[in-house]
Amino acid sequence: MGLCLGSEITEEGKKARLHSAEIDRELYEHARREMNVVKVLLLVIGKNIGTPIPLPWLLMTSRSQADWCQFRPSADGFEKVHAHSVLSCGRCFDEEQVLFPFISHALSCLWADQGVRSAAARGYEYELNDSALYFFFFDNMDRIVSLDYVPTETDVLRVRIRTTGVIETQFKVKHLVFRLYDVGGQRTERRKWISCFEDVRAVVFVVALSGYDMTLVEDSSMNRLQESLRLFNNPSICNNGADCDVDSAARFIASMFVSQNVTPRKLIYHHFTTATDTSNVQVVFQVVMDTIMKENLEAVSLL
Repeated sequence: MGLCLGSEITEEGKKARLHSAEIDRELYEHARREMNVVKVLLLVIGKNIGTPIPLPWLLMTSRSQADWCQFRPSADGFEKVHAHSVLSCGRCFDEEQVLFPFISHALSCLWADQGVRSAAARGYEYELNDSALYFFFFDNMDRIVSLDYVPTETDVLRVRIRTTGVIETQFKVKHLVFRLYDVGGQRTERRKWISCFEDVRAVVFVVALSGYDMTLVEDSSMNRLQESLRLFNNPSICNNGADCDVDSAARFIASMFVSQNVTPRKLIYHHFTTATDTSNVQVVFQVVMDTIMKENLEAVSLL
């Protein structure tokens, strides 16, 4: 019997125990690190004001010249796109994909034209990026097209790049580690939101005030501000309660009906009951009787 129930541990058993202990330590360390992690979801709605450069990371941390240089492709790319849109020119860039100086002069001449200025002023009627004027005019052209150009903080903030997919940025503020998830606000990108809501501590919901009289790129019949309000009312963002909280859900539904009352003098009572609970049904009838009695007394001015 002793041989059958021997407590001798095989070599494989020892390895399994060591491996299990190592996994437990890794899980413990991961949980300890995650205690100081704050997950924030960034939703930019309505207007293409998104950028993969989260403002907290930009403003809360110091940047070196090398850090700013890495953003030069974004600014250069921005210029290339708009230069091709403004000028029907066969070739605008040299072998290094740098805008030719004469293009800068041509753009300055275009900006001097009153018709171009009028078209820019009516940019809300079509898809004119809100940073177009900053990059092309306002004395920024000569600086940006130079070979030794290094983007400034303002340049980086002005860059507009459509967010596709989910962009994660991590930065530290005091003892907390923030993980900022920037997800696309376009309709085609919203299906990816659901995967980002788990363990989120805060949602930064960004709305462009300038979009109050503009329509969506994807749907010219939908106002951008109305679209933002519709999404903000989404249960996943604003009107979301605790999971499996029946009482909160019941109160919320009741408030939806009470809020429809536009006459303050009309009192609305709500009571939660079931059709098979006779005692609760009796309470409902009692409330009805009290309400009728009150109205009758008011009618004869006795109350």
